[in-house]
Amino acid sequence: MKVKIFTEGDSEKGFGHIVRCYALYSEFKTRNIPVELIIEGNDDTAELINKNDYKLINWTNNLKYVKKTLSETQCAIFDSYNINKEFCNEIINSVKVPVFIDFIKRIEYEGGLIVDASLDPLKYTPYNVKILKGYKYAILRKDFLTNNSKKIISNNLTQILLTFGGSDPRNLTDKILNIIPSKEFEIDVIIGPGYNKSQNLKINKNIRIHTSPCAKDIVNLVLKADLAITSGGQTLFEIAKLGLPAIVIKAAENQNNNIAFFCSKGLHYAGSWNQEKLKENILEALNKFSSKEERIKSSIKLTKLIDGKGSSRVIDKILSYEK
Repeated sequence: MKVKIFTEGDSEKGFGHIVRCYALYSEFKTRNIPVELIIEGNDDTAELINKNDYKLINWTNNLKYVKKTLSETQCAIFDSYNINKEFCNEIINSVKVPVFIDFIKRIEYEGGLIVDASLDPLKYTPYNVKILKGYKYAILRKDFLTNNSKKIISNNLTQILLTFGGSDPRNLTDKILNIIPSKEFEIDVIIGPGYNKSQNLKINKNIRIHTSPCAKDIVNLVLKADLAITSGGQTLFEIAKLGLPAIVIKAAENQNNNIAFFCSKGLHYAGSWNQEKLKENILEALNKFSSKEERIKSSIKLTKLIDGKGSSRVIDKILSYEK
């Protein structure tokens, strides 16, 4: 089987699709299955993954190119917010195994294999669509799967991790740094390749900036932290795998399902990025998680959710797929 993965990402759209698809790409490579990764984006992608592992092509408005490149491909995987139903129908009729990663049910697909790691009930189940549903199909980077270190819950809340994706279009990094009393905590801040406001951040000796760290370094920062403050994207799956309690802020409407589920399982929702009482809610949550018992309770719940085998399960289903 030959596989092509199509996705997108930049400072405006974020980089969650790319991170997720690269995890699948890596699993295919591990199994010695021929695979190509095609990304619509910009040069920031090279700070996330090896530039030799992907092609940078504007494909979402070029169905003719996509269909041509699929002529000798048995499986095509799409993770995109920019393709419409007509585009998807053409793909369904052009390749043996069409796969669409869609956590928010953007389209009523007429065929193919749909990967939806959310727990929101589906509104439709056409007979010719096969659905991989639920958090057991969560796709994580290899470094989050191979690290077997157990999360240690400290007696005191002292280490906080801030991470708002690869681009942080809402500039939550700056906003939250101005809310947290930094003299009381040591704060590690992850800055992604698409974030262009780092020069405006107010830094002191208790704040450490980590610019585009590799996945292994992110794992170490998660294991070191007592608490994360983050938005509701792909990061929630990764911190859940390692058992890190977190305060969650909604940065986009498509994060609703993720946030609702994870905050029912131990994370704390502080509100939307533009909510008037966001500062008050964050300070209240910091006070809540100052309790070691609260952090232990949250960590135990989280580690039971994600077993890290999502990528493997998805590929097993792809290999056994029949239209």
